Amino acid sequence: IKKIAENSGAKVYFKRPMNLSTDKVTTQKVIVHCLDWFKKKNILINNVCCIYPTAIFTNANDLKNSFNLIKNKKWSFVIASKKYSTQIERAFRIINNKLLLVDKKKFLMNSQNFKDFYYDAGQFYWGTAKSWYAKNTILNNNSTIYELKKYQSIDINTHDDWKLALRLYKFNKDF
Repeated sequence: IKKIAENSGAKVYFKRPMNLSTDKVTTQKVIVHCLDWFKKKNILINNVCCIYPTAIFTNANDLKNSFNLIKNKKWSFVIASKKYSTQIERAFRIINNKLLLVDKKKFLMNSQNFKDFYYDAGQFYWGTAKSWYAKNTILNNNSTIYELKKYQSIDINTHDDWKLALRLYKFNKDF
């Protein structure tokens, strides 16, 4: 990744150590390592934006607008989020080939009576340096969301996600 980045014109200031390069390491540990690296260089950072490499539809306006939410010092984290496109109250699981409703009472309710629910879009997080150092989670009482539209993000975790992202990109080159 470092070679590809440098060949594309990026400046790479440091390599992440091996113990922070596994699938199990948390984003927070990686960000804290980065903050520590800058601190050793006497460069103090107030706010950090973690943008995942699969956030291919993230644009400058979304980053600027979401930064405005963190810079007012009201929030410790701003999370790129999306609204569920369907009512999660009607969710069910399949266990041993049988459908199990999460909430039988709500399954029979009119869907227009349900509240909106959101989820982490897996695109980017803004956080104050102090908050990244804290041992609490990104999703806490002092966090807020920056809502993305349906077509603005795909959390690329599978080959199907990648194929969908390619189709969406080809369909709408305005990103």
